[in-house]
Amino acid sequence: MNKKKIIILSAIVLSLVLIIAIRTKLNKPQETEKKDSTKIISTLEIGKTSPESNTIKAIGAVKADTKISIVSMQAATVRAIYFNIGDKITAGQKLATLSEESISTSLINAQTEYFNRKNNLEIVKTSTEQNIKSSEINLATVFESLQATKIQLKNAQDNYNNGLIQIEKNIEDIKNNSVITYNNNLSKIFDVLNQIDYIIDVEDVKQLPGIDNVLAAKNIDSLNQSKKSYINTKKCYTTLLNEAPKPEKALEQTNNSLDCIQKAKIAIDDLIIVLDNTISSAHFSQTALNEQTSKFNQLRISVLGSETNTRSIKQSIENIELNSKTTKDNLENALSSAQNQVNLAEIAYDNAKLGLEKTKSLKDQQILTAEIAVDSTRGQLSLAQKRANDLYITSPINGIVTKKSIEIGQKLNPGQSIAEISQLNLMKIVLSLSSEDVYKIKINDKVVIEDKYTGFVSQINPAADPFSKKIEIEIAYNNENKDLIAESFVNVEIPVERELKSRNGYYLIPLKAVTISQNENYVYILEGDIVHKQNVDIGDIQNELIEIKSGLEDGFVLAVDGSRNLKDGDKVEIK
Repeated sequence: MNKKKIIILSAIVLSLVLIIAIRTKLNKPQETEKKDSTKIISTLEIGKTSPESNTIKAIGAVKADTKISIVSMQAATVRAIYFNIGDKITAGQKLATLSEESISTSLINAQTEYFNRKNNLEIVKTSTEQNIKSSEINLATVFESLQATKIQLKNAQDNYNNGLIQIEKNIEDIKNNSVITYNNNLSKIFDVLNQIDYIIDVEDVKQLPGIDNVLAAKNIDSLNQSKKSYINTKKCYTTLLNEAPKPEKALEQTNNSLDCIQKAKIAIDDLIIVLDNTISSAHFSQTALNEQTSKFNQLRISVLGSETNTRSIKQSIENIELNSKTTKDNLENALSSAQNQVNLAEIAYDNAKLGLEKTKSLKDQQILTAEIAVDSTRGQLSLAQKRANDLYITSPINGIVTKKSIEIGQKLNPGQSIAEISQLNLMKIVLSLSSEDVYKIKINDKVVIEDKYTGFVSQINPAADPFSKKIEIEIAYNNENKDLIAESFVNVEIPVERELKSRNGYYLIPLKAVTISQNENYVYILEGDIVHKQNVDIGDIQNELIEIKSGLEDGFVLAVDGSRNLKDGDKVEIK
């Protein structure tokens, strides 16, 4: 019996072992298959500067050099030249100014668009925040009926009190303006009297040369009338001059000032009649007579302007009481309206609650839309500013001009020589970079040598080596302290910080990240650990980069290396 039990137990154990072994074997391929299905990729976040690193590191060969070539970075026309052969030049000194209307226009348009978008973003942030606060205040107001009523009523009362203060200020401003107008009219009348007296010589001080014997020759009575008008105006002017303008006498003094301005206008009219009755002579030409007539016609227009302004001030003073009453009535109506809102608090509660919820839901969406617009225009502005800066040619080093290659008005192409600067202590460091790295740098970029010396990019070869596919660049360094040894090798770091944007403002991404077919062009966007296919509209290809006109936004994480083996929905791991 015991033996039978042992046999049964052994059979059961063996069965369990077999079952576990079979399940383990079945599960292992699945796990392996699942593990193998996760694909390895590298990524690039759209909109970030320098996607892989903020520094390009390389090793360069130090070579003796005595000169650098200054070249144009743009297709432009030479507008000004500030150097000649033999001139001593200092680092940063302006050598030439180029002009290109399309670049200037693009910069202005980019600046305008950027600041408009930026202002719009601030407006959106402020308005959405204000809308939320307004909704919260309104909800709290109607929910706490009594407290809300007091707050609204207090605000209305404050507005009423401030409005009364503003009414008094407006009255004060009008009266102060009347004083200013009074003084301006005094100056105007004084000028009129001086110019009239210079013609008819009432004061016997100084008269226009040559006019004495021909003045009012056709009608001497017109001269007498002109002198009377002058004397009347002079008396009125003297009265105004002797009376200090005071705000409390605004209306009276404005009327007196207006009366004198009108007398001055009559005096000008009478003087014009005198000139009409004046003849020319050998000592006073017809041209001189015409000039005086034109002069007093212009003076009359000026006096008419002063008269119009004075009448306007007078009207404002006369309407002070009416306007003040109207403003005060409006303030009282607003106060009454605020009191009536108490009765509507309960009814408005449900609507206020719904309004607050809707405002909050729209805030993030509106701000995100505005921020995307700002980011887009910022890239276009940076590009436009760089192109505009390239129109101002400066020397990167101290030295002597040994070659001049341009003339005023000459049209230049990108890379065309402008000048040659020589320097006995100049060294150059020659190194080769990939086309992707070369895109991130430009002429005159600063370079760190052996972690302590500073040079600059002086030349970028326009073509890549046909075998290595790399591009040779030269770095200039002022070796007056004998820091570097010719024919040695040094470590070089080039700090880069540039958005991957083309000159047209489009995104530039690695060409290997895009699948281009006859029917569609697409990339893969990473969300979590899953990639999704994203159709894009492509533009020009620049070395190993390609323009993306549409389909991408800042913040998208793009699959780069390994993207060609992906399909929509694949699970990935970032290397």
